[in-house]
Formats: sequence, structure tokens, C-alpha cells
Amino acid sequence: MYRFSNLKNKIFIHDLKGKILNEIKLNLKDAQDLSIFDNNIAIANTNDRSLIIYNLKNKNYVKKNLIKFTNNKKLLIKTVCWDEYGNIYTADFDKCIILKFDINLNFLMKLSFKKIYNQLKVIRGIKIYMNNLFILNRGEYPLIVYDLAKNKISKKFDVYKNLRFNNPTSLIFHKDHLYLTDKENDRLAKLKL
Repeated sequence: MYRFSNLKNKIFIHDLKGKILNEIKLNLKDAQDLSIFDNNIAIANTNDRSLIIYNLKNKNYVKKNLIKFTNNKKLLIKTVCWDEYGNIYTADFDKCIILKFDINLNFLMKLSFKKIYNQLKVIRGIKIYMNNLFILNRGEYPLIVYDLAKNKISKKFDVYKNLRFNNPTSLIFHKDHLYLTDKENDRLAKLKL
């Protein structure tokens, strides 16, 4: 997904050699994240305050305005991810609220982290892995792990090799480790799960 100076986006599909195979134009407004599940792309359409599901096969898309779910007219969503069942998670950047939808964008659940707002500040990214919700933020603990089965925070991370994280933006999982980008420190961090 490419962001242009007019805050419009295009999605280009490349092969592994860098050749553009397809270009998707959807009238996105500064969309900042996407995630793929089967043939569906979920897009955090940031400045339109909406979530979009685009089907790669039939080229149909569904759009859901998210303001009514958080009561935040200035809602910004900068992250989106899928769980293994095809449910979609996104977050209100400022209000620290996580929303869950099914693959048809039917609302399923809301998680509010207002009680620990002083530890979060804003939610920059989220990922689901093994029934845990990993929250990337700009707060006291830049990586917080929330156990979805037990409905409670299970871990908080604030340092990597004795250095503080600063604004992590994405993460991936491999075996028993996770790798996250530590944006402000221009580095990758490897943590044991």
C-alpha cells in the first residue's frame, strides 16, 4: 500500500522480483495498514474513519464507518489484523479502544483500555497470536499482551537489551519469538514469547 502526497492510497501487488502484477484503486484516504486473510484484504482507512474489506477474487468491497462504535468523531484507525477464524480487529488510536468484527463487518465486541490509558497513550498496532492480543503503543509499556481467553493483561514489555522501546509499529511471529520494529530507535527487536 502506497501513500501519496495528496493522502490518497493505491495498493500494488508485486511478485518477489518487484514486478507490479496488479494495481488496486479504492478511493482510500490516507489508509495506514492492511492485512490479508484468504482472498480478503482488510484496510484501516484512516482519514475516512472506516474499515474496508476488499475481495481479491470478485473485486467487491464492504465499508464500515467506525465512529459510532467509539463515539469519537476524530477517530483514527492505524492498524488492522485478522485472527485465525477470519475475525477482524482494529483500534481507535486515541481512545485506546479495540473493535472486533466478523468477515462481513458485523460488530462483535469492544475492548476498552481506558483504565490503563496512562500506560498506553495511543494504539499504533495490534496483532493476534495464539489467543493473545499484542498491543503496540507509545506509552510506558510499548508492547502489552492481552490474554483474550482470560480477559486480562498477561505481559508488559518496556525494554529490549536494557534499552527502552520507543514507538513500535509492527510485529511478526516465528516459532517461540516475536520480532518488532522499534521505529524511533531504527532497529528490530527479538523477544522470546
